[in-house]
Amino acid sequence: MVFNALFRHLLGHVMIIERFLATISTNSYENFSKIRFTLTWFIITFTIAFVNTVTNGQSRTFTTFNLITQTMSTVISLFEYLLIIVIRNYNRRRYINQIEKASPKNYHIGQRYLVSDNMKTAKQLSPTFLCLFLTNLGANILFIATSFNRINDNTIAPSITETTANDYSQEDISFESKSNWRCGANKYHGNGPYRCKSNKRRR
Repeated sequence: MVFNALFRHLLGHVMIIERFLATISTNSYENFSKIRFTLTWFIITFTIAFVNTVTNGQSRTFTTFNLITQTMSTVISLFEYLLIIVIRNYNRRRYINQIEKASPKNYHIGQRYLVSDNMKTAKQLSPTFLCLFLTNLGANILFIATSFNRINDNTIAPSITETTANDYSQEDISFESKSNWRCGANKYHGNGPYRCKSNKRRR
């Protein structure tokens, strides 16, 4: 699995986490440490992508860790697509509620802006997360199909080699038996690998 592709997919998960935190913590989001959040999730996503690349070795080899990561990424991307729709609808209802009950006691300007930003961002990210889910789903299907094909190839190849070797052995035995029969019945003296041996001298 390519490092850049996996790293980009993992960044999509970080985006949905950030929007979720912005939705549930409108009162304290302005004081949220964005630098700490960015560094923490950068280290996590970089580590997962790097470990997958190292364990993968070459692009044509797969490991159990790669399969688990790809499958989990597909399941999570589906959950994220549904979650971004919920976030969009939830912030829309909150925004309408703010307009209907406009009062200085309800929300300050920062909270109103944050709810509006969550609604607009969720609307923009919905197609992105849908494409991300479809991409992960297609990659996961291709990944599993390729893995099963390689397992079948590794299983069939030794049996083919063994069968071919047995066929050659049977042909050699059959040829040798036929040569011996000729030697016994027809006194045939050949020059091949199964040449008849005779103790009689030619007259």
